Amino acid sequence: QGESGASREELQRLETQYQRREEEKEAFMESEREGYKAHVASMREQLSEATGMWERLERQLALVKEQMREVQKQGERAAINHHVEYLKNITVKYLESSDPTLLRALGTALHISPEEMVRIERGQSSAQTGAAAAKMVTSWFG
Repeated sequence: QGESGASREELQRLETQYQRREEEKEAFMESEREGYKAHVASMREQLSEATGMWERLERQLALVKEQMREVQKQGERAAINHHVEYLKNITVKYLESSDPTLLRALGTALHISPEEMVRIERGQSSAQTGAAAAKMVTSWFG
């Protein structure tokens, strides 16, 4: 029985040691689980913040795009206004002087085709002939 008592004590000691290790293992596993839970919670919070920032950036991008479109429209309007002012100035000068070089400048600014320029020049020529004839008739009957 001495041997059996020693075996029982040894068995008891091993069982106690096994239970202690199981408890340590369980405590370690619980600690790891808690650490992972905290890490997951932290990652969720960071994801939420990143998502919020992404949405803010998308809204800001949409605003910047809209502002760029508006600036582009304003630039186009300014260019059109400048072109209209240029056409007005050429037209006024041409009407004041009937200078053929101004007629060519006006044709270029208005993108008048060569065929249309020929028609305009013919019309100008016949108008000048009619005006000269009218002047001559008034001078005769004058």
